[in-house]
Amino acid sequence: MWRRIGAHAIDLGFILVTAAIVYFSFVFRLSFNAESYDKAQQAAVKAQLDSSLYVKWDSTYVASPADVGSFESVASFSYNTTLANGVNASYSMLDNLHDYYTLNREAYGERKLSEEVFESDVLAIGSPLSNIASIEKNSASHFAITLTDKNAFSTTRDFLLKRYKAAVTEVNDSKLVSTYAEEAASYTRFAVLMLIPTTAGSALLYTLLIPLCLPNGKSLGKLFLHLVVLSKDGYELKKIWLLPRSLSYIVIELLLGVASFGATFLISYTMCMFMKEHRCIHDLLSNSVVAEEETSFWFKDEVDEEEYLARNPENEAY
Repeated sequence: MWRRIGAHAIDLGFILVTAAIVYFSFVFRLSFNAESYDKAQQAAVKAQLDSSLYVKWDSTYVASPADVGSFESVASFSYNTTLANGVNASYSMLDNLHDYYTLNREAYGERKLSEEVFESDVLAIGSPLSNIASIEKNSASHFAITLTDKNAFSTTRDFLLKRYKAAVTEVNDSKLVSTYAEEAASYTRFAVLMLIPTTAGSALLYTLLIPLCLPNGKSLGKLFLHLVVLSKDGYELKKIWLLPRSLSYIVIELLLGVASFGATFLISYTMCMFMKEHRCIHDLLSNSVVAEEETSFWFKDEVDEEEYLARNPENEAY
């Protein structure tokens, strides 16, 4: 039993290493349209920046200040500087929020708000929910707020961060951004999905082509650990049965094993451990059984067995 698990581990190692080499050396480069992906990504990022809710730290890092910034005072919402991705950037969250709702929102499929509606519906001025008493431009021409209760800043901070994140979600869910984001994701998905045929092809090599060339259906793992594949009746396994054996292993135990987080693989080898003949799912579907080469005795077929017994009648009761 443990030899068989070892042989399987060896074969699986060969399959995964070969698949990884082929995938990253050839398949990924051929299947991933990097130029189109970059264009779609750049278009999505531009749409995010145009909303005024996002801040560009450098050429590769764009993010919402609500996700990376630190807000420890009322003034930090009017003007703030944050170090992100190794670069400092300055921004005003109140300016950003105001510009999105009163200037840019229509581009994202939503109704643009007037100043009065922005203050009442978005900032909830005068409501205990926001603890904001008023909003006006300060000497630096940034929007600044005053609090109803100066000792309840945390209430205002949590309220503004929640409203800002809601606006960001609205932008990202809009057709303008999501179309480009989905396009970029589709290029990545296609390249990742190409792992499936690459891994299946590698598995076919080690579970079908090599056993077809080696005696008694041996894979490399079985060759190293001296195991053979026989028919359920104890004769040599006909080569034709190696095809369903290989395909059932690849589909049920390898690919479905990954999709089910190892469930089908675990079921198969649990069956192998507790069944009398130690047969996995792919053994059951291919009329096969794995045996130790040194301690097993088998015939090519029934005719070969009869001829042997005719020559050696003393072994009839073996």
